[in-house]
Amino acid sequence: MQPDRNSHASEAVPDVARLSELVQAIRSGLAGATAELHRIFYPGACFLVRRRLGRSDVDQYTRAVLKTVIQKIREDNSLDGSNLPKLVRSTLLQSIPAHRNGNQAKDSAEGTGLMAAAQVLGGMSAVERDALRRCYVLGEQPESFLSTLQLTPEQFRSIQSRARADFNNKTQELNVA
Repeated sequence: MQPDRNSHASEAVPDVARLSELVQAIRSGLAGATAELHRIFYPGACFLVRRRLGRSDVDQYTRAVLKTVIQKIREDNSLDGSNLPKLVRSTLLQSIPAHRNGNQAKDSAEGTGLMAAAQVLGGMSAVERDALRRCYVLGEQPESFLSTLQLTPEQFRSIQSRARADFNNKTQELNVA
């Protein structure tokens, strides 16, 4: 079955037990295991590539990244199902700088965004930074860490809103300067 390449909203990633079975199936060379990995991770990986690079050859690039993930699974016996989503994402993000085009305007905009993000995060508390890091960098669902950080869902939404507004303001300030 061919993945829906027009949608970045893939179905939910299966639970750790299912992903562990998938890792073992790939290592064992079971027929269909690599196709299953593609079915699960291809739509989200395509979306990330398109968003980060704006490339027209998204399909080919994404397939190459997933092929690298499959090789890593086969080579590293310490990998398990709980690490699979992180492995796919990190492999994808690590491969992006090597394939970026030389668009200086885009590089400048990204530099401005990084400076703005650093300034915004520098003005936040450690708990606020950790909440945003866990949600946006690690991809954790807020429900999984809010109680640990002693935050309510409303407080987290407020942190997100303030961070967005501050980021937009800082970006505008840096672009004007």
